[in-house]
Amino acid sequence: MRHHRGWHHAMVGGLLALVGGGPALSTPAVVAGWPVPAPAGQVHAAPGGQPLVISGSNAYLFSSQGISIWSALRTPSCGNCDESPAAPNVQPDGTYGPFGAPGDFWALDPTGQFIAACVGVVLSDGTCIAADPSPAATVRATRAGTTLWVFTEPNVVLDTAGTPKVVAGGEGEVFVLFDPGREVPSEREVRYRVVSIDTATGARKWSTDLLKSGVEQITFSNSGGQVLAPRPGGGVLVQALGQMVALDRAGAFVWKYRVAGSPRVESDPSGLIAMLNGDSVEALDASSGAQRFVVDGLDLQQLLSRGSSGTLYVGGERAGIPELAAYWPDGGLKWTYPTALPVAGARESTDGTVVVSTGYPGRFDGLLTRIDPTKVAPGTRKPRIGVTRRSFSVGRGPASSASRRAGTIVKIMSPSARQVTISIEDLRGRRYRGLPASLYAGRVPAGMSHVRVLAGTAARPGRAQLVVRLVGSRPQLARFKVRLTR
Repeated sequence: MRHHRGWHHAMVGGLLALVGGGPALSTPAVVAGWPVPAPAGQVHAAPGGQPLVISGSNAYLFSSQGISIWSALRTPSCGNCDESPAAPNVQPDGTYGPFGAPGDFWALDPTGQFIAACVGVVLSDGTCIAADPSPAATVRATRAGTTLWVFTEPNVVLDTAGTPKVVAGGEGEVFVLFDPGREVPSEREVRYRVVSIDTATGARKWSTDLLKSGVEQITFSNSGGQVLAPRPGGGVLVQALGQMVALDRAGAFVWKYRVAGSPRVESDPSGLIAMLNGDSVEALDASSGAQRFVVDGLDLQQLLSRGSSGTLYVGGERAGIPELAAYWPDGGLKWTYPTALPVAGARESTDGTVVVSTGYPGRFDGLLTRIDPTKVAPGTRKPRIGVTRRSFSVGRGPASSASRRAGTIVKIMSPSARQVTISIEDLRGRRYRGLPASLYAGRVPAGMSHVRVLAGTAARPGRAQLVVRLVGSRPQLARFKVRLTR
């Protein structure tokens, strides 16, 4: 277990991260003072509005100006971890979690300290409502170590390898789907029973057996089922038997829609349900289940979040370049923000700006960028190249630190997408033994890009030069004298 103030990670060799803009008339401007170094991950809004990045089992809180406040780093002790029935999130009581996996769950308090986890629904008063991982189909509510109520569903014996997912509704209830998790249950066991439980008393509000409620026609499959999210207007959305099923506030069947696996769902009070269905983002009408639109033109799509006005934020690639795309509630493209590394997360802030995380999962060369959709990124006719720092640390020992003091950020302003290579050489133009010929060789998008360069400890402390080459019909070379420190 490790807990750190101000995030840092060991880093081997020379690494970098990029985040940038696209065509001038459709690309939001980067807010002054950004980007900042941060591991790539999902972006959430802390209770005070600060950006919280969740990267695997680690969490990083930043101020609204991009200053690291705290980081909490921990690796589950479960070895080959099973998937958690609840994803890490900002909870109504101001805590964060749950992190980890069966056998080793934890959460974080508002200051980033480790606390016990609730693998279920957390209420604003700290009450935890979660299903037991035992064979009995049981949901219990606890607060400060005291059991408030216990709900048990008869005639259901769960697979001990799984724990049912519990989802909060909007009318003082939680939803859970009970299923034995076996292909052929006994005649006495029920399958695909959705239960609504009163959060105050633990009493059953209603229960619905999907196979007996007008859903018999759906295609049978051996996949399990789980509740997904509350349904706008009341009720719940459930994934089962290869379908997403909508139940109303009384538990009655409303509609069904074929899905691939268990889709990620984002909904809003306007009645729009957005989901990542297989490899594409789709939007459905909450009342009828009719498809409103499908996101087109992006490969490797990710459903990231929804904004307060219904804006849908989707990550993906367009023509081979990673991109964050914002869509209106009717499916119209609002704006795009091309990047050089994959978009891992995005979240709209209360002031209308959007915080974007870019980079690769499991690596720590990412960037966190705040962009302003109300302002347009500046354009240019001739490429311009600059650096933010000419004296920077290369770290100590066999690895270099990825702290804010390590490395530098190369700024590239180009009217078109270009191939770029970046290297660190001594003053005679010789590369350091142990470093690759190029720390980066790839494509950056049009507009402003920010390239984070971390020099590995193979580069000796002292004077050196940072070499940036733009490749193409009009090649451009820029050399910056720098000082490498320990």
